[in-house]
Amino acid sequence: MRRILILVLLACLTLPAEAALAAADPVTSSSAAEAERPRKKKVKQRASEWMRMYGKVGLRRHQITDVEYTSSQLHPEPPSPEDRSDGRLSFACVKNSSRVIAFHPRSVNMAGHSFSHQWKLFVYKVNRARTRGRKDRWMKQFEFCATGGGHTENQWNANFEGAAVSIKDRPDIKLGGSWGETVSDDGGIHATLGFQLSAGIASISATAPVGIDDDLRFTGTNGSDSRLYVPAEYVDANQVNGYYTSSDDWTFQGTGRWVGNVVHVLYELPQRRRGALSWVIATKISAHCTKWFQVLGRRCESFD
Repeated sequence: MRRILILVLLACLTLPAEAALAAADPVTSSSAAEAERPRKKKVKQRASEWMRMYGKVGLRRHQITDVEYTSSQLHPEPPSPEDRSDGRLSFACVKNSSRVIAFHPRSVNMAGHSFSHQWKLFVYKVNRARTRGRKDRWMKQFEFCATGGGHTENQWNANFEGAAVSIKDRPDIKLGGSWGETVSDDGGIHATLGFQLSAGIASISATAPVGIDDDLRFTGTNGSDSRLYVPAEYVDANQVNGYYTSSDDWTFQGTGRWVGNVVHVLYELPQRRRGALSWVIATKISAHCTKWFQVLGRRCESFD
């Protein structure tokens, strides 16, 4: 009997000690509470829409032909991005020399229930830009300039808005590319790429108005980019990408304001070459719902 009483007494003394140890370890207790508490700002609902435009540029005739479109879905009359800007800027590429021949620009437009998205493609040409090779052959140069962006609403935030430009041709004809990375005082993303001439100066400047001032969110890449699908027949070495990007793990990330970028690519071909350049511009907007408690099933209105 005495042995039983001793065991009961020891058990009573041990339980408060264990409880005190648990209370003294805030890491363990907070981790347990976090595991039980829903992560109210965790993102579960995401969406994206894409559109690609294909065409040909005449190497001798100054025309863009055979234009075709493919998309996740197409809305032919989206609101214009210029209508949503503050009036100071518009989506445009501009030449600075009379030597530069401008083609008629083409547009990629989409809109849905909770987004709108528009990009413009401008093509420019300089004949007899410079001589190259042992025979001093004359070369002509083409510059492709894309500018655009997108906007979300209905509690959706954009986490990606961008475009890729490429052509079907040999991989050694691209001279260079550029994109925007800095938001200027006028509220726009700007970039300039010059032609490589034997004499004189000529360049193309591009502008995309944006609604945020965060230089870390605007960038670009050369070559294939997993976020912007370009068909395999368009050479990776000829591709340049420009975009706005943000994480999409939490509801406070991304933005509902206008965001976008600009893309420049410069190509060079022999002056005597005939035929056409086949090109593509691939665009995409991705977004996530910003409502709290998505882990419990709350959802935003439809994106598309």
